[in-house]
Amino acid sequence: AYESESLNVALIKLEATEKEVEAQAQNISVYENEQTIIADIKSWKDEGFSLKKAKAELMKKEETDLPAAETALNEAEVLLVAATKDEEDIRKLLDEANGQLAALNLPALRKEKDFLTSVNRTKETIEGYRRDIAETTETIALTESQLENLKAAETAEKAELARLEEEHRRREQTIQKFAKEMRTVLHAGLGNADNMCPVCGQVVTELKADALLDEEYQQIQKEFAEQETKAKDATAAADKVENLLKLTRRSLDGLNVKLDQEIKKLTGCLEGRSDAQTLSDASTEVIAAMVTVLQKKLAQGEEIEKKKEELVKTHTDRLKKKGLATNARTERAAAVEMVKTEIVTLKNKIEESEKKMESLAAKINAALD
Repeated sequence: AYESESLNVALIKLEATEKEVEAQAQNISVYENEQTIIADIKSWKDEGFSLKKAKAELMKKEETDLPAAETALNEAEVLLVAATKDEEDIRKLLDEANGQLAALNLPALRKEKDFLTSVNRTKETIEGYRRDIAETTETIALTESQLENLKAAETAEKAELARLEEEHRRREQTIQKFAKEMRTVLHAGLGNADNMCPVCGQVVTELKADALLDEEYQQIQKEFAEQETKAKDATAAADKVENLLKLTRRSLDGLNVKLDQEIKKLTGCLEGRSDAQTLSDASTEVIAAMVTVLQKKLAQGEEIEKKKEELVKTHTDRLKKKGLATNARTERAAAVEMVKTEIVTLKNKIEESEKKMESLAAKINAALD
């Protein structure tokens, strides 16, 4: 191998030899003409310059380019390791969130919550109907008692009306007919059997004036009319309560029908569940507490879902950065390999140049001896 300094010295000496050969070419017997040795010397000189350039380039490649490329590769590998760790850390958090969500099984929780809410709503409706039925039954009992009292009052008022009606009839006959007729036939001595009232069968001991009899008759009519009004009012009150009782009983029948429907609905809803009896027996407060527990779990799961969404975005970003770091590392590794390949190529080129120069030098030296 030629060093740069010895190569420069050799080139200087070679130039002097070239000039000497040109001056004394006719005396050289090894070559057929002076141009052959001159061409060899020129080739040796050109090869020397090429060798010098290749060595300088090799030095640059080995001392500057390759270390720089390897440093860049090391930096890229550090960044890739960091990016890989970041991506793995986020993926672990994402896997943890997925595991938590799988354990919670939010779709099943939502379905169960909606189911229990529906069951509780039905049970509350059933309880409401049962309260209404109890209240309506109590109302019916009270109304029946009220109706019984009103019917008794109606009967009493009608009986009194019948009595007054009979009294009115008898007095009407007595006052309007027999009293006036009797006045014309009465004897001076009252109290005799001949003065007996044909209506009531009593002996007439005194006979009132017609004006007084008319006034007494009007009073009886007034009492009868008042009693007739009382009887009608009593009947109207009893009829009103009786109609109300009928409506209330129909309402009770409707409530019982609705209650049966809701019970059937609840039974159908619970059918096939292993906890059907437990839920059927449970109070609405107990089921509401179960719903509250499910709501808390759902809230926890929804928070995890939000966290997962953020982690997915972050993981996507980390994957992108990892991909960029991987590409950068690949590019840096390729750059290192390219420099190494160039170094090998330069070394081969230098070796070939050295061999060629040695061959030319031997040929020239042989010619100059």
